[in-house]
Amino acid sequence: MNREQEIFCAALDRSRDEERAAFLEEACATAPEVKERVEALLRAASAAGGFLGDDDAAARESVGARIGRYVLGERL
Repeated sequence: MNREQEIFCAALDRSRDEERAAFLEEACATAPEVKERVEALLRAASAAGGFLGDDDAAARESVGARIGRYVLGERL
């Protein structure tokens, strides 16, 4: 994992915007171009949302739930 990826992953771990901004200021103090790229990645990650959709979908689609003519038989 390169430095930019490490900073991005560490920034994702900080949920509050103020905490994330302070972390980026410190982590990228000597590399403003890295900070700009990481901020762009964070914006893209935020815009993309969850990988598989919302968490409520898992609750709605439990064993025995019907999806069209199909019934879910087991959770994978």
